[in-house]
Amino acid sequence: MPRIIWSIYAVLYDITDISFFFNPSLFSGTVFGYFLCAMAATWYVCRLELREVPAILMRPKAPKAGKRIVLERLPFFWNRLNFLHKVAVRNVAQYKQRMLMIIGIGGCTALLVTGFGLYDSITDIVDYQFQEISTYDYLINFTDPLTDEDIRDFQDGHHALVSDSIPACTQAMEITFDGTSKSVSAIIPKTDTLDGFISLRYAGTAIPFPDDGELVICENLAQLLGISAGDTVTVTDEELGSMTLTVSGLMENYVTNYIFLSPKSYVNQIGQPPDYNSMLAKTQTGLDLYQTAAQLLDEEDISNVTLNADTAETIDNSLSSMIYIVYIVIVCSGALAFIVLYNLTNININERIREIATIKVLGFYPRETSAYLTRESLILTGMGAIAGLLAGKLLHQYVMTQVKLDAMFFPVIIKPMSYVYALILTFFFAILINSLMSLRLRKISMTESLKSIE
Repeated sequence: MPRIIWSIYAVLYDITDISFFFNPSLFSGTVFGYFLCAMAATWYVCRLELREVPAILMRPKAPKAGKRIVLERLPFFWNRLNFLHKVAVRNVAQYKQRMLMIIGIGGCTALLVTGFGLYDSITDIVDYQFQEISTYDYLINFTDPLTDEDIRDFQDGHHALVSDSIPACTQAMEITFDGTSKSVSAIIPKTDTLDGFISLRYAGTAIPFPDDGELVICENLAQLLGISAGDTVTVTDEELGSMTLTVSGLMENYVTNYIFLSPKSYVNQIGQPPDYNSMLAKTQTGLDLYQTAAQLLDEEDISNVTLNADTAETIDNSLSSMIYIVYIVIVCSGALAFIVLYNLTNININERIREIATIKVLGFYPRETSAYLTRESLILTGMGAIAGLLAGKLLHQYVMTQVKLDAMFFPVIIKPMSYVYALILTFFFAILINSLMSLRLRKISMTESLKSIE
């Protein structure tokens, strides 16, 4: 676990290999907590039995008296069930303590939903960022600020390489709100629009480009600083010029913290136009991205060419290590399901050995005997799994709020198929355990039905 967490931080930081140290106090506290829970559960279960006198304990426990359940008062449902299905539903309602197992099964499903949700939230951010939001191919930086003539010369002289471009001022700035500051990447387009290059949107709705005295910030930055639309922030540029701007809207963005403002805002508050030192550009159809970038970089007035494809590949490779978290969660939830369902089935069999032996005497075949108990287990599994879907959604939301990185934002997304996979795996674990326990049912002797209470 620590090694996986360490690799996650390596996405943003260049750090050495992890070193492990033994923490005596943490170890002692963990062991104490484990034994406290184990002994408390043992005491709770045994306390009633230990109050009884030996003579009572020597007698077999009488079966619980049956009674009508709520579903029997619904004729349109109850009358459509066959006899064995009615027995299974009655047994589930009669032995209410077994329904506590729903918590364990729900926990299994919740972990699965969280695991698959992590996968959904992590793996697609590269596609969201570079196919839906930042749709340009290159960020071209120039050695000197561009004049209007330079912009025309570049756009007219590079038709063979660049299909479309937009001049912009890109620089590192600092945004301050309520006494807290964060470094951000500011983009100020010369044309007062970013259409076709960067999609300003939130929750599927387009965000208007900020007007004079306004700016748009990304959602991650808003959460880190506690900013909402309508708040006033202070922005400081590289020359320590200060601007007081109102947040006109939040936008979806997953890689790097961006702010967007108009050149008019910059001029009115700084007193001079921004230096247009960059160009957002798209390559001509059919050209190789890397060869085109190399040709552009050969020009003297171009200092750097950043490819979105390179950035996307780097982030994708870095995030691939986080997929191991999903595997760990699935393994843990499988272990939880195995323990819960094994105990549920085992207790069910131990408490009803005479009943099982009796139905064998009545002529139930092995498969019918197994189905007699398996049916109840699957009902409890279904109830727990449904509860686990909701719990998993809440757990996933909590986990994602804890995964906060300064320059990367993970959306809270669980795809519909992830819920389906969680349900399928939960029932797979249940059916697997029931199949294993059915072997034990075959070994129960029918002579057990002859043993009476007295």
